[in-house]
Amino acid sequence: MDHLHGDHGRERSTVFHVRRYYLSGKKHYAFLSLNNVAENRIKMIYELIDGLSFPVYTRVVMKRYPDVKARSILKRIGADRISDQRLTSESNRPLKNKLEIQLRSLELLSMRVTRDGDALFQVSMTFVVSGSHPADLNGNLRRFARAMSLLGFDLTHEPVISRRRVGKLVNPLGSHGSRYIMDSRSVSSIIPLYYESNPPRSGLLLGIDAESEKPVFADPFGGNSYNSVVVGETGSGKSFFSKLLLMRALLTGMAESVLVIDPMGEYGSGLFSQSSTVIGEEDLISANGKIIDKASFSRLNIIRQSPDEMERRSDLLEATIDITNRFLRSGNGARKIILIDEAHTYFKSARTTSYLDAIYRSSRHYNASVISISQNLEDFTGTSEGKSMLSNSSMNFIFRNKDRQRNGISFLTSSRFGEMRTDLLPGGKRDPYSECYFYRDGMLRRLRIICTTREAELIGHS
Repeated sequence: MDHLHGDHGRERSTVFHVRRYYLSGKKHYAFLSLNNVAENRIKMIYELIDGLSFPVYTRVVMKRYPDVKARSILKRIGADRISDQRLTSESNRPLKNKLEIQLRSLELLSMRVTRDGDALFQVSMTFVVSGSHPADLNGNLRRFARAMSLLGFDLTHEPVISRRRVGKLVNPLGSHGSRYIMDSRSVSSIIPLYYESNPPRSGLLLGIDAESEKPVFADPFGGNSYNSVVVGETGSGKSFFSKLLLMRALLTGMAESVLVIDPMGEYGSGLFSQSSTVIGEEDLISANGKIIDKASFSRLNIIRQSPDEMERRSDLLEATIDITNRFLRSGNGARKIILIDEAHTYFKSARTTSYLDAIYRSSRHYNASVISISQNLEDFTGTSEGKSMLSNSSMNFIFRNKDRQRNGISFLTSSRFGEMRTDLLPGGKRDPYSECYFYRDGMLRRLRIICTTREAELIGHS
């Protein structure tokens, strides 16, 4: 059974030529096979694909086992894993833990098949990435593989394509690559034959709705305003969430470049190591007192400066404002993100407060999304400029805060949602898991922020 993302109906009559590692026609296609899934993220495949800017075919080949054979297969695999566990040395804890996880999964799978009547299938998956030009295909291929790797998927790119190999890859009756044993419940999760009503699925994955258990996506460039506000006490998870958004925006191509104003040194180039620039205070001003001339920007640009030093030295402030202005105007209309960490430190000065308000008002004109991070909403409601920034924000994320942020939330939601206990929101404190309230377009959701192990590692090292 094949599942197709993207409209390719017009190309069915196209004559394709077999190149070394891709098919060439009106469009160009490369094949990737699924080797392994490190985490239970299989449902997120289609959510990721739908958020990409290029079409991807997904092909699933299934073979159902007869019920008697299904029970025999599960029994044999279980015996093999128990034997492996007994023969594994106690000092080899990683392998021991892996076998224990596999045994628990087999126990659940056996219970579904023998007690609940689920069918057992042999399944393989192939992804076909497309591009309008070989170079475009190569870039899409790298982006897709990198994003899938962050979700915990191990893919193999077909190194050499032949006519015989292409025939096997596109033949719906054949199977190839790694094959998996799955029950019907798991199969139904990877073949979306029917979609329930979901929130919009374009944009970045934010997390899971705590009420509906459905993934929540948002396009920071899709509303009347492109701006956002993230608030929460120290250790509530807001910085981790913001880094996660930036990394996903760069990897999926949602944004072409990012500028981070980082007064506390919390952001590192590890978020996007392929093209990153860190600008320290000594770099902001050249020896003769002139602002550094930056003709171009990297994918990730980080300005590090002490708020106290910036307040004391007007040249640092002017340099930061100058770089931000030039970043806003860069890219010939490409999507950009400006993230301002510890925004409350900029409300101490009338000059910086007015400037933040100005870029919030003008960001959409330059196709830029501005994200401000602060301790609580009342940092913004305390000034007219701050209230203007909230009014010019389409997305607001409220993490844990002990004072419940009553006044700020009342300003934001007109009190129609009643009292929100932000002091009870869990997570944070260096734990990748956290929860927050997400307010947009008059709708309020409670989100569970989720990420893969690989994403958590990258953020932890950044």
